[in-house]
Order: sequence, then C-alpha cells, then structure tokens
Amino acid sequence: MSQVRIAIVVLLVLVLALVLPSAEAHDAGTFSIIVRDDGIVPETASFQYNDTALWIDVGEDDNLTHRIVYDGDGDGLYNGTYDWDSGTLQNECESDENGTKLDEECQTSFRVSFNSTFGTGTYYYQDLLSDGGILNATIVVNPDVGAGHIAAGFQQPPPEESTPEEEGRPSWLLAVAGLSAVGAALLGYLVLQGQPKS
Repeated sequence: MSQVRIAIVVLLVLVLALVLPSAEAHDAGTFSIIVRDDGIVPETASFQYNDTALWIDVGEDDNLTHRIVYDGDGDGLYNGTYDWDSGTLQNECESDENGTKLDEECQTSFRVSFNSTFGTGTYYYQDLLSDGGILNATIVVNPDVGAGHIAAGFQQPPPEESTPEEEGRPSWLLAVAGLSAVGAALLGYLVLQGQPKS
C-alpha cells in the first residue's frame, strides 16, 4: 500500500508541474501608441504591469494639437494623483541646427509607467484635440503573474456607454479542476483496490 501512496504523490507533483504556469517575470517594456489626427492606434492597448505606455503624436495637421488625459478620480479635472495629462502634444517641435528644441515646452510624446501609482486594470482615456474633437481609447494592464505580482488597479467607468468585457476563465481555476479530476480518479482506484474479491 505504501507504493501506491508514493505513486500518488509522484503523480500529483507531475500534474502540478504540467498544469501550473512557470514563474518567470517579463522584462519591463515600452508599448507605443500612435496618436493620429483621425484616431489612436491601437484604440485598445493591452500589456502587462511594469510596462510603460508611450503616446507619439504623428498627426499631419500642424495646426491640430493633442492632449492625452485620464480622469482617475472622476472629478472632471486632470490634476489629481490618479490622473494623467500630457499637456499639449504637437507633431513636431522646432529645433536649431544642433537639434536643440527652441521651445522647451514643446512635446511630441507622453509616457505613463504602470508600476506604482497606476497598476493593473482598465483605463478609459481621451485625446482632447485643439479643434474641440474628442477621441476615446482604452488601456488594459494585465498582472505580471510570473513575478508573483497581482496589483490592485484603478477602474474608472468609460466616458461613454460601453459593452461589458468578456470574462475569461482564470488559469488557476482550470488547474484546480484538473487536479480535482486526477484526485477523484485516484480515490476511485484506491476504493476499488480495497474491495474484497469474491
């Protein structure tokens, strides 16, 4: 009977090794988001915790500026701890013959890192155009599970009505189901082995 118990333990260890994800963290990266005059590409960006979003203004209209904003605290302003405000983004900054910007305030890009104040979650943000137009977009920041990090994020409702997101089954739930099935099969085997033969 002790050989059966050893076989069960070995089998469970093998199942866990195959079913559970490996614990490798990803290297922090930068996810580029292109800001065009007619839209944001991609409109919905998805990446992992510890990554940085980089918005780059590539609009062709020199008279049209962009302003990337996120109202995390929902107060209608973009100056709080949980807000973003890129300030005015332009498609190009004038520079001298050495490549030095003539106007230090001129910016063509904006970045937000998702590793401390801004964690995992869904962020509905806007691009406020200087002509009064508004472009809506979304960022989804997923946990870096391999690093053992599951950060609490901020979820603000979208600025306009949206459809509910499809929810997937968590991988740990599938692992528990697989282990339960293996355990039930082993239990059935042990019960049958303990039955007296007639």
